[in-house]
Amino acid sequence: MKINNQDYCDECKRTIDQDDIHDCIWVAKDGREYCNHCYDQVFYPKYYGFTRTEFKSGQAGYIIGKDGEVIKIHKDKDDNQ
Repeated sequence: MKINNQDYCDECKRTIDQDDIHDCIWVAKDGREYCNHCYDQVFYPKYYGFTRTEFKSGQAGYIIGKDGEVIKIHKDKDDNQ
């Protein structure tokens, strides 16, 4: 979201530092704008069931088995119930 020509995260309302190339806004498919932390910790789990960090490190996601079956390599929150 932009207020007074300043970018803010829709989730945590933190101001985005426009002079820092690593501090950015992610426009997610839910239409909201997230800072890097909230995109990883709020948006990703809501839509995919795991964080982007877990996916990038190989701790979550899916693989295709030798017979073409989809194999989940992470546990959902509901898997422990």
